[in-house]
Amino acid sequence: TLFRSGFGGAMAAASGSLLGGSEKETMQNLNDRLGNYLEKVRSLETANSDLEIKIREWYEKQGPHPTRDYTHYYKTIDDLRDKILAATIDNSKIVLQIDNARLAADDFRSKYENELALRQSVEADI
Repeated sequence: TLFRSGFGGAMAAASGSLLGGSEKETMQNLNDRLGNYLEKVRSLETANSDLEIKIREWYEKQGPHPTRDYTHYYKTIDDLRDKILAATIDNSKIVLQIDNARLAADDFRSKYENELALRQSVEADI
């Protein structure tokens, strides 16, 4: 029928008959559309069930695959983790040394500026 094209197309195509007909005809149209929709839903559910069964059967036919043994990689992974940890510690030590050098430089700068100001003050007094 004309009403099976979905909500948008059916509403556009039937807008005249839905609003222009009697309430009984309008209700019958809506009831027919609902029936078609429910029929489509049931058929999709059936198709979905069939597909689920086929997928399950396919997986059962494939059987379990042998699991891979990765134990020989564990030593390499542990060695790499140790190297990463050592590099991280070395990096942290270097960052700490840089921060200490900056603090020392700032301290020497402030001492120099204080001594310079004191010397200029003494020279001005002389």
